[in-house]
Amino acid sequence: MEDKIFAGAVKTDVTPPVGYILQGHSDRNKPSQKVHDPLLLKVLSIRKGKERAILVTSDLVAFYPEFVTETRNEITRITGIKKEQVLLTASHTHTGPVMGNEATALPEYLSFLRFKIAGAVKEAVLREEPVRVKYGRGKINIGIINRRKKTAEGVRMMPNPKGPIDEDVALISFENAAQKPMALFFNYTCHPTTLSSDIYQISGDYPGVAQRELEKFYPGVIALFSNGCCGDVRPAIIKGNEFAGGTFADIERMGKLLAAEVIQAQEKAELLQVNEIKSRSEMFNFPFNQKMMVRDKKSLEKVFRQYSYDKNKPLEHEIAWKKLWWKKLQNGEKIPDAEIGELQVLKIGKLTIVGLPGEVMVEIGLKLKKAVKDIIIAGYANGILDYIPTSSALKEGGYEATS
Repeated sequence: MEDKIFAGAVKTDVTPPVGYILQGHSDRNKPSQKVHDPLLLKVLSIRKGKERAILVTSDLVAFYPEFVTETRNEITRITGIKKEQVLLTASHTHTGPVMGNEATALPEYLSFLRFKIAGAVKEAVLREEPVRVKYGRGKINIGIINRRKKTAEGVRMMPNPKGPIDEDVALISFENAAQKPMALFFNYTCHPTTLSSDIYQISGDYPGVAQRELEKFYPGVIALFSNGCCGDVRPAIIKGNEFAGGTFADIERMGKLLAAEVIQAQEKAELLQVNEIKSRSEMFNFPFNQKMMVRDKKSLEKVFRQYSYDKNKPLEHEIAWKKLWWKKLQNGEKIPDAEIGELQVLKIGKLTIVGLPGEVMVEIGLKLKKAVKDIIIAGYANGILDYIPTSSALKEGGYEATS
């Protein structure tokens, strides 16, 4: 069996045209007006013998299941690479284009993006060269905080300094024959919701800054970011007792702090013995909370009243949810007991990269890290199921549970 490890990396610009709707904040009411910084897509191909792993990262809000299926089919068509070998992730920036199957989504952009990804995968494979692999870790709070706080009115999206967060920085480094890094894959856990919702400029938020700074510090490197289980963790930009919208100065500060910690991790990283590369993907049933299930008009009203974030002023997505379920009931649709999502595992030597399909709450990520040594958790992977809360959060309510 071939003993050498090969890797190839590519980056490509996927910035949408100005005038395209941004996704992430429901109170935005007009299209993008300017490009503050380009949105980039990165691909890393790793191979040993006939085994391969493909990591696709992006400065986008999310990939949706139908898009993932179509994109993997295209990758397989032009490269022969199996779907379970390809992990697609998004940083979850809230200043990127609409990606869902909504009226505001632009089919031409999604088609362009699908072929961009497939082409970048093919190019990354063609760029493969012998490498040595390093693994490093760090820890830093770049200005993050838990956003679920218990109040007399229930759980609210407010700063909670006592709530759990994840300060871990994980890094996999790929060095060329000259022992210079040619690709850095790094992971951190925080919502890229730094920029105020009244900003209508396209941006990669703090992950975009971190990647840019790493590529400046290590000339010729391609830096790839993946987010973790950040469902209830966001930037700690606070005014009084409430969250406030941030500025471009904030994303510069947070991104540069993260890049500095990644550099520290790289400089202390240890060589990783890669005896094998494995990939596995399974579809998994995420069961619904039966107490929140809608079976008739009476239960719909009960659940809507019980779990609305604000009883006096329901949120836009809650009203849309109620209308959707009333339509389902009127049409006599069969109500499922679970949502199906993909769980993916890539093994690179002793490292385990797990792809989770949604906005997973941080407690789940912390439990996984405690149970599995040398694990890197990539959220927003291979499609999005919206929020995946803990069982206790479902009972408590709050934004993550009602979403």
